[in-house]
Amino acid sequence: MTAFSALKQAVDFTKVAIGLRDDVKLNEAKAVLTERLVEISHAAFELHYANNTLLQEKRAAEDLVEELRAELRKIEEFQADMTRYEPHHTRLGGFCFRDKAQGGAADPAIYLCANCMNRHKKTYLQLQDGGQSLHCSEGHGSIPGVIPPSNPKPFIEVTAPTV
Repeated sequence: MTAFSALKQAVDFTKVAIGLRDDVKLNEAKAVLTERLVEISHAAFELHYANNTLLQEKRAAEDLVEELRAELRKIEEFQADMTRYEPHHTRLGGFCFRDKAQGGAADPAIYLCANCMNRHKKTYLQLQDGGQSLHCSEGHGSIPGVIPPSNPKPFIEVTAPTV
């Protein structure tokens, strides 16, 4: 083996060693990049999931806002309608609401149940027993009416003491 061939072999070994060292460093760099890419992909997936969750919550909140606006419109309409009525004590001591625009005797008054009004519900009271009571169809019973009975019974009977 000549000095030239020995030198050539030494250069070749050096190139191989440098190449191997570069390959190791390149593989290490690839591993680091792959690991970082996996981390970024995982973070992107988590962000996508969080974004979808936020979008669903936003849609639910928008739906709730619309429901609340619709409910508010109903309440405002109810309150506007209820301005047509006023609290009223019947001749027989009952309490209800009566139409302010009550006409004459030919146009009887419209009565609403006070309990239903408190629940934001408009329930017309129906005259019963010839007007002696007003009846709520929602189960609030009868309210003493507007027309006294033709043969009233006294609430307290007074009797003379017997001797």
